[in-house]
Formats: sequence, structure tokens, C-alpha cells
Amino acid sequence: MFHRESRTCSTQSGRENRCDSYAASFDRLALIWGEEKTTAFIQKFVKQVSGLIRCGEEERVANGEFAMLVFNCDLADANEMHQKGAPANGRIFKDAGILSYWYLTVPTNSAHPNAAALLAGLLLSKDGQEILWRTEKTSSHFVEGTYMNKLVKDQERQGVKFFANPVSEVVKNQENQSRVRQKFQDILMGK
Repeated sequence: MFHRESRTCSTQSGRENRCDSYAASFDRLALIWGEEKTTAFIQKFVKQVSGLIRCGEEERVANGEFAMLVFNCDLADANEMHQKGAPANGRIFKDAGILSYWYLTVPTNSAHPNAAALLAGLLLSKDGQEILWRTEKTSSHFVEGTYMNKLVKDQERQGVKFFANPVSEVVKNQENQSRVRQKFQDILMGK
């Protein structure tokens, strides 16, 4: 939870730590809305914040400790909790759906590069995507019929506009994104 007096965060275990990750998606939001609009949003938003929690702590929303989690890293945990009857659910900003990607690579010095390439191929297939969904609650919206493929199509029908953030853009904009993320972290921490 975020303590306004000390500007620190604590996890469920009560250990204090830095809140760096809490601004992680706001920097991506700035790629869509622009830095000025996102800064204005965060400055208004932070006045209503009573605490900061980490991605993956949806149970703290479900048990009433927090009213909401903005932004979450993904919707998988919240949607799974909702399907099980918990009072939690994920939503996507209509003008700022952010698509992030997982990447598979085979190191050049891999002991078994062919086996690694076969594993990567499997994980990119429909069967592999089903395994990823069952085990990690993640899948690709590019693979027809996956959970994310259906979710993205459904959200687009409802008017959500998605923004893709591929690794090539992350690398190209790394310096500016680091600056913007630090700025947003400072606003969230009351600096």
C-alpha cells in the first residue's frame, strides 16, 4: 500500500519497497495519448490514489482492501477470478488498448538449438497457445481461436482501439520511455 507520508510502498507481506513498476504501463499510455495528456491524467489520478499495489494482487481488490487496480499488467488473473465468482474483473480503456508481446529466441550458443527451435514452433502453434493459456494465462492475439484472439476481436467490436508495442519500438524509444516512466513514477510518489 502507498503511504503518502513516507512515499513508500509495501507488499502484502508488509515489506517496504520502491514503487518503480507502478508507472510501467503509464509510459505506454503516453505513446497513445501523448505525454501531456497522460501527465495531466496522472496528476488528477494521483489525488484520488489511496494506495499502490503490484500487478497480480487482484485479490486485494476482490477482498475490498482496494477499489481498483489501474493499470494491471494484463487481464488474465482478474478475468479468471471473475469467472470463479470473485468481485473482480478487468477492463480496457476504449481509446488505449495496449498490446504487449512475449518473444521466443534461440541463443546462438544453445546446446540444442534444433530442440529450442522446435519448442518455439510448438509454443507458436494453436496447441502450444492452448498450453500457454492453461499454464500461464497468456496467449497471442495473432493465433486464430486463442483466448486473446477472441478477446481482442470482441473488444474491437465494442470500440476499443488497440496499440501494439513491439520490441522494435521499445528499443527505438527506450531513452525517452525511461525519462517519461521516471517522470510518472515521481508524480505517483508525490515528488
